[in-house]
Amino acid sequence: MTVKIIVAILSTVGVLGTLVPAVPGTPLILLGALIYGFTSNFAVYGWGFIGILVLLSILAEGLDYLASVLGAKYFGASRFGIIGAIGGGILATIFLGPIGLVIGPLLGAIIVELLRGKKFEEALKVGVGTIVGNVSGSIISFLISILMTILLLVRVF
Repeated sequence: MTVKIIVAILSTVGVLGTLVPAVPGTPLILLGALIYGFTSNFAVYGWGFIGILVLLSILAEGLDYLASVLGAKYFGASRFGIIGAIGGGILATIFLGPIGLVIGPLLGAIIVELLRGKKFEEALKVGVGTIVGNVSGSIISFLISILMTILLLVRVF
C-alpha cells in the first residue's frame, strides 16, 4: 500500500511539474512506474508498458522544446533570436532559479534581435513568441502527463 501512495504522489507531482519550470514532470511519473514495477516484480505491467511511458515522456519533453522554438519562429525570430532565447533561459535559470526559465528566453530573444538590428516592437514580438511557445509546450506536456498518470494509476489501483 505504501508503494501505491508513493506512485500516486510522484504522479501528482509529475503532472504539476509540467506546469512549473525546472521540475521534471513526466520523468517523475516514469520513476513512479519503475518503483512500482520493481517492487511488484512487474506483476501488473511489464517492460512494454514502461516502454510506452518512456516514449510518452520523450514525446512530452520533445514537443515542449519544439513548441518553444516554433512559437518564437512563428512570431518572427531569427535563428540567432532562438539561440538568444535558449541562452537567456539557461543563464537566467542559473542566476534566478525557476523564474529565470520564464524571464530568460523573453529577454534573451529581445536582446539578440535588437543587437541584430530589429526594431524594438519586432524584437518584443519575438520575445512574446517565446512565451507563447513556452506556454503551448507546457500545455502539451501537461496533457501527456495526465495521460501517463491515468495509464499508470489504472494499472496500480
